[in-house]
Amino acid sequence: MGSGITFDSAGLGHGAHPAIGASSTATVWSPFGALRASVRVDRVGSPREVSLRAAKPGSDAATIVEALGRLASFAIQMPSTVSPAARLKAVIAELEGFAGARRGSPGMATSLPAAAAMALSGAMSDARDERAIDAVSTALPPVAWAPRASR
Repeated sequence: MGSGITFDSAGLGHGAHPAIGASSTATVWSPFGALRASVRVDRVGSPREVSLRAAKPGSDAATIVEALGRLASFAIQMPSTVSPAARLKAVIAELEGFAGARRGSPGMATSLPAAAAMALSGAMSDARDERAIDAVSTALPPVAWAPRASR
């Protein structure tokens, strides 16, 4: 069952929005295995969609992680005066620091919410870096290329 609110793939269900431009994925290790976060951004670098995947499909852990991803997407797609990037940062801040009963090696997240926060943060950083690279490469004038003369 849904909420009755529908969103298109580019963000809000009403009005014109920039099309999806790029996607970035980050993987973090949790006590349940690898957790992958993908953040899709529009052409101006604003997050538009979040996807989280972890554990064996159909497992309780996978279900919880997918629910966290759907809630994060819902939060950034809601109409608001706060930017989607600021809302995603707020979601990440809320998920950080959760400690679970399972402990892994150093550098590993201690819970699924903490792993989701780490992966989302990494994916957002990568998405921003890609947008910066794209902005520079599209701003540069085309360079005429000619093969070097052989000696």
